Amino acid sequence: MPKTTKKAAPKKSAVKNEDPMKLLARAKSNTHKMAKQSEGTLQKIGHLSATDSECQDIIQQVNSVIGMLKRARKELMNHHLENCIPARLTENKQKAIKELLKLYETI
Repeated sequence: MPKTTKKAAPKKSAVKNEDPMKLLARAKSNTHKMAKQSEGTLQKIGHLSATDSECQDIIQQVNSVIGMLKRARKELMNHHLENCIPARLTENKQKAIKELLKLYETI
């Protein structure tokens, strides 16, 4: 009989009782790190493009930057949805909805 493996429960991005400002600081810090990594990789892409590098090597680096930026966006969006939007919905529901729609248009 084949073994069945249990899938791990999805990891929560934030602890429910943690201070939202600490969560925001962590999300921004992680985003900053990914932005710095992306900058370095973009410079590498510039160098690879200026030299006689293989297309596949350049494409791999481009995909790396895209992946880092997507992860940064996802982390910031998660924080925004979990911590910022609930308060904004109670303050001004229509404005919060417009803000959400604008954010989703960019995804």
